[in-house]
Amino acid sequence: QQQQQQQQQQYLLAQGDTRIVPTWRLKERMKTVGVGMILALNVGTDPPDVEKPNPCAKLQCWIDPTTMSRSKARERIGERLEGQYARWQQRSKLRYRRAVDPTVEDVRSLCVTMRRRAKNERLLLHYNGHGVPRPTIDGEIYVFDKDHTHFIPQSVLDLRRWIGKPVLMVLDCGGAGVLMPYLTGDLDVMLQQQQQLQQQQQQQQQQGLRPHSSSVNAALDGPAGSTVISSPGLVPMPMPATPPRQQRRSFGNGMDVMGGIGGGGALTGTSRMVGESESAYAARTVRDTLVLCPTSPGELLPLGPELPADLFTSCLTTPIPIALRWFVRQNPLSRASLLDASRVDSIPGKINDRKTPLGELNWIFTAITDTIAWNVLPSPLFQRLFRQDLIVASMFRNFLLADRILRNLNCTPMSHPALPPTHDHPLWRAWDLAVETCLDQLMMDGVLVDAEATQSTPPNVAATSDGDGAADSDADGSGGGGGAAAGGDAQQQQVASAAAAAEPAQASTMKQSATAPFFAEQLTAFEIWLQFAFLRL
Repeated sequence: QQQQQQQQQQYLLAQGDTRIVPTWRLKERMKTVGVGMILALNVGTDPPDVEKPNPCAKLQCWIDPTTMSRSKARERIGERLEGQYARWQQRSKLRYRRAVDPTVEDVRSLCVTMRRRAKNERLLLHYNGHGVPRPTIDGEIYVFDKDHTHFIPQSVLDLRRWIGKPVLMVLDCGGAGVLMPYLTGDLDVMLQQQQQLQQQQQQQQQQGLRPHSSSVNAALDGPAGSTVISSPGLVPMPMPATPPRQQRRSFGNGMDVMGGIGGGGALTGTSRMVGESESAYAARTVRDTLVLCPTSPGELLPLGPELPADLFTSCLTTPIPIALRWFVRQNPLSRASLLDASRVDSIPGKINDRKTPLGELNWIFTAITDTIAWNVLPSPLFQRLFRQDLIVASMFRNFLLADRILRNLNCTPMSHPALPPTHDHPLWRAWDLAVETCLDQLMMDGVLVDAEATQSTPPNVAATSDGDGAADSDADGSGGGGGAAAGGDAQQQQVASAAAAAEPAQASTMKQSATAPFFAEQLTAFEIWLQFAFLRL
């Protein structure tokens, strides 16, 4: 398509037509129409292969599940995650389906139903594995049996077969990178290899031989004849006879789970073929399976109590709150460090209203992450990821933030197609400067106050305690700004209407406080570059 546009442009130039045919705008559009959520939360029970510190991260979708019953926590987390995804595509509603602490059949039903309704459109499949063991080198994630007493492996090859393509997979779990070859390789070839391996294992079991497994799997296998035990907090129950593909897998602490087939050999992912153009590779990759995951093989998720437990999900679905918290914690010399990190939630405005501080920050964040991606990616891949599908563009923009934060926490996020590291890109300094400018202005206006002022002053009073903020309220409120009202009736009327005018006055203050100099500074810098760039030629 790009070659055709270039040929058309050359033809027009040869005919004396100086019109320029844009090559950056894709005619082919795609749309994500549904979001499926597989949430293996297992609230109140830690997975057997992770020893969590005390205290540790608890928040899931900004909800503390320990403050409510397990059933209510599961429901509220699922609803909140739906809302977090919904804000990224507001013009057309997404279809949602979620399976909380699901069985294999629940997962299959979710995937098959969503693909049947989506037809050839893209789906987003979100997997939260915080309550189950990490994925295995055999390409398996864990779900539950119908009694929720044991962990059951679920092959991601089956997951790919059920969900179809195109699909964007978000895997929020430790060691998620181990699944990358199984998610990006040739599905038909891998299913055939899996079937052959199962037949070999069946033959070995019929002959009384131990099924072959890799050295890593052999180290994880428990002693023969031991009982499969459930995760902590669940009542151990005898398991029925397992299929040949399922073997026991011990985690060294007395907790066993149902393991999968051995032979976790390296599988070749989809890569650029010899002689394949960049645009053809980008089109083929984006129309198949896109993958985002927070950790490489063998890495654990961050567990610090100052961060949410689903840090990766928070970066993808609520980037501004997590980016502001990260800035406050990482910049002790900034005036914003006087704020408690949770105070950034008090920034006024709406995320989709650019005239408010929160909306202005979101606009700046979008501009910076888009520019970073444009600088580091080949043009065809950038167009496919950031200009074709609204949900895909948002997720990959926010993935750049996840890459910045997680790499500072000793994690290495992975994606398909692979993006180069951007955590140290110079433009992140522009984002830090914009955040510091905004927070400093809001603190000067009295909209945000430090922890000590918050304890002594109610939030609604703190928002207008500064002289400038009070002046703004008077200027846009119901009372006159220049002099005192004449007579007691006028004063009573002013006081009575103050409560009714509180929200409009606050909105006006928000708009006047949202004067970020970021875009003006960028245009000035561009103007200077145009003026003096020829000197460097």
